[in-house]
Amino acid sequence: MRLPGRLALLAGLATLVIASAGFATDSVCFGTPGHGRLEKAARIPVSGANFQPYSGLGVRLGRTHAHSRVVRVIIHAYGALEKSMPDRVFVYGESGWAQGGPFRPHRTHQNGLAVDFMVPVLDESGRSVPLPSRVDNKFGYGIEFDRQGRHGNLRIDYEAIAEHLHAVHAAARREGIVMERVIFIRR
Repeated sequence: MRLPGRLALLAGLATLVIASAGFATDSVCFGTPGHGRLEKAARIPVSGANFQPYSGLGVRLGRTHAHSRVVRVIIHAYGALEKSMPDRVFVYGESGWAQGGPFRPHRTHQNGLAVDFMVPVLDESGRSVPLPSRVDNKFGYGIEFDRQGRHGNLRIDYEAIAEHLHAVHAAARREGIVMERVIFIRR
């Protein structure tokens, strides 16, 4: 059994359901994550004290837009993680186009309510490091871990996964959003 690099939080927000009325400046989503579109999208911040994107190229190509409320959830979750796990580094993946719609190679990510989060990893000394993201590993999406959660000198940081999910859930609740689905992929 091999686990892809996006295993843990592949779609940690993958499909947040907007549960309350938005504000005039909020994004507007239409349809479903698998067949939808988005208006007034927000871009996930490029980086912060404890987080970064999976790829600068992906950011420049516009592949990191989401519903404005989802982006607020991400920002608040990373803020909470900065306090609870100040030594950890988190990496977010793809989320969608500014206008939504089909988003290859994803079957979802069309209406601004799905976001990929990459697996937090530790190096051989136990230090939190960003998941490697290069063309040859499909910007982190092609990395596979063994049954022990290892890939070369890296190992999955399960504690950080749990804390990240908790932070996202808490931030979503404060924003009036229900986290509908978290997807862990095994191949």
